[in-house]
Amino acid sequence: AAGVTITDVAVVEASRALGFDLTFSNGDKVTGCSIDKVYSDAAKAQPTLYSVSGTVKTYGKLAKSMYDYFLIKNDNSAGVHNIPFVDAMLDAMVNNLDSAGLPK
Repeated sequence: AAGVTITDVAVVEASRALGFDLTFSNGDKVTGCSIDKVYSDAAKAQPTLYSVSGTVKTYGKLAKSMYDYFLIKNDNSAGVHNIPFVDAMLDAMVNNLDSAGLPK
């Protein structure tokens, strides 16, 4: 509908994949949107969060950071079992998300 905007986005796991829950200004909610189903164009030709070259799928900075977040979240040790790895991963996530080309 005209004038309806997204008011909230939550990063979630959607059937063991990365996804979003979206809330709209009219109160509608869409849950479990897989990142493989988020497109930047109406023709659904170019996925927003990754690119495909031949048979190789390359995830962008946001999708990679989402994956890293869930890896840490789901390791069931709160990152304690391998602190240097988790520290390095968190630093990489911050650097990815704070780089040019992503909204602030």
